[in-house]
Amino acid sequence: MRNALAIFALVLLLVVITPLGDLWISHFNIAMKNPPSADAIICLGGGTEREVWAAVLWHRQIAPTVIVSNYPRMAEAMAARIEEAGVPAGDVRIDNTSYTTWDHPRGVARLPGIDPEHQHFVLVTDGMHSRRARDCFLKAGYQHISVWSGYDRIGRSGYIDRCFGRLRLTPELLYETAAEVKYRWQGKL
Repeated sequence: MRNALAIFALVLLLVVITPLGDLWISHFNIAMKNPPSADAIICLGGGTEREVWAAVLWHRQIAPTVIVSNYPRMAEAMAARIEEAGVPAGDVRIDNTSYTTWDHPRGVARLPGIDPEHQHFVLVTDGMHSRRARDCFLKAGYQHISVWSGYDRIGRSGYIDRCFGRLRLTPELLYETAAEVKYRWQGKL
């Protein structure tokens, strides 16, 4: 047990104080800085900042529609927050059948007028979640997917700030690593 903890501490130290952490993070964070125009913005459940980011994209006229995807009641709450951010209710569509990242593509595809093969979509999710989310949509047959995750959370002002940024992202990094292994083992990616 002591050896396992020592190895974990060493890996954590390497992730935080060296560029190895940036490489590991960049494997998961494939979000674009400036997403292209699309037919719809798909806001995945998981955090209220995502609803703000989706509203920002709508206000930037990236797409005319925002689709929220989450489980019952949470999807409706997400839609209400997006509407409070100035997106008209008629421009917000709701998928309230999705409980996991794997469920989102199928739930969205069931909405009337959605064509995964021909329409362009911008996924809104956390940067660390962006690869797994995009890969689930690709596996489900979506052909044109971009991902946007708001703004850089690591920071670029100096070495110490970058170390603290890596440290803040370490729990998400470990979670996404485990989730990717699980999804690959289950054949979902």
